[in-house]
Amino acid sequence: MESNIYDFFSIREYFKYPKNQLMPNDVLIYKNGEKAILYEQYYWIILKFYDDDLNHIYNDDYTIIEVLRPHYERIYEKGKQKTK
Repeated sequence: MESNIYDFFSIREYFKYPKNQLMPNDVLIYKNGEKAILYEQYYWIILKFYDDDLNHIYNDDYTIIEVLRPHYERIYEKGKQKTK
């Protein structure tokens, strides 16, 4: 395994479910109710501070209890109008 922890797609294959299912831009919901977006450049935080079940190693308040994946809908395209 190459030791570049910032190469998101090459290292996630080494982890177990559900940790290996995380994708950039997923919304993480923590046990304490806070939410965050998982940006690719911050994936190292998941690697360093979370086990394979997304439990925070040091602070249980930041254990991930839910992951939402956004769905995008095209609302505008140059030269076209949205039909209702």
